Amino acid sequence: LFGEKYGDIVRVVKMGDASLEFCGGTHVDNTAKVGMFRIVSEGSVASGVRRIEAITGKAVLGQLHSFENTIRRASEILKISNPKELLHKAEAAVIEIKQLRDQIETMKDRAIAGEIGQFMVGAKNVCGLFGYIGGLHVVTAVRNGMSVPDLRKFGDMLRDKDPKIVAVLAGVNDEKISILAVCGKDAVAGGIKAGQLVKQVCAICGGSGGGKLDSAMGGGKDALKLDDALACVDDFVAEHLQ
Repeated sequence: LFGEKYGDIVRVVKMGDASLEFCGGTHVDNTAKVGMFRIVSEGSVASGVRRIEAITGKAVLGQLHSFENTIRRASEILKISNPKELLHKAEAAVIEIKQLRDQIETMKDRAIAGEIGQFMVGAKNVCGLFGYIGGLHVVTAVRNGMSVPDLRKFGDMLRDKDPKIVAVLAGVNDEKISILAVCGKDAVAGGIKAGQLVKQVCAICGGSGGGKLDSAMGGGKDALKLDDALACVDDFVAEHLQ
């Protein structure tokens, strides 16, 4: 069978007319001795071959006991006396958590929107080397503890607020540096590409990045060079602005 070698005598296990197989050895001579039987997993192990794993006897009792302890502990945490109410209480808790998260996100959006005005006031007006009427509005900032999703949200708000914006924002979390570059539509029309910009900024910090014309993301490794990296943004805009 499949090139395997066997002795002169082999063990064969037959289950009615359904199965007749070679077998290394069964552990009981009657399935009634197995006791309780509970499937714990089922999956593919090869093409056309699936494996079922199960526990039996005392192992099932041990698992049921563990489940019971889990239900009791969960009931204590949720402060319910009747475990039958556990499912209802858990569903209510999930809904409440979602509502609280939505409120937090709304508050974050309001806080970010409030900071946008301050950033716009502090923006630098940068013209190209050969002159550009009005110039572009360049903003750079480091936001310690800001997550990547919030960083993107901040950048999107800046880009939507001012078509002439060129912003590079860095978020630092546990020494991990995330860098976002965004360009308004007028900045893109003027030749500033967010992908090129973030790539240059990240390179100074020992990292890499890339993306689209109006939004690009990257990362850095050396936080000590972050200020130098952001300082190059003005020169990049002046050099590439057409």
